[in-house]
Amino acid sequence: MSKVSYIVMPTMTVELISGIYMLLYSENLIENNLFLLAFSFLILNWVITGLVFVKIHNSLLIEYKMQTILLLVKLNWTRTILWTLRLIFLTVIIFLYNMG
Repeated sequence: MSKVSYIVMPTMTVELISGIYMLLYSENLIENNLFLLAFSFLILNWVITGLVFVKIHNSLLIEYKMQTILLLVKLNWTRTILWTLRLIFLTVIIFLYNMG
């Protein structure tokens, strides 16, 4: 778990900083509902990670339980779907930006 944190935390942090930067400094994106939805998915993923997944990971450090692993995998689908939708929305925005 600690090894994965070295990859996940910097990646999520860069994603958050770049999302905030784009929100603050890209006037065209503020008006774009897809961007706002994608940004809200980013924030939601941070909230879910902080409130749910950190607790589950910490419980695994205390005691390894297969039931906890299965719960982690099941709940992780929520974040996977949010990140996938976010990627699709951002791809559409880039495509539309390049077409316009």
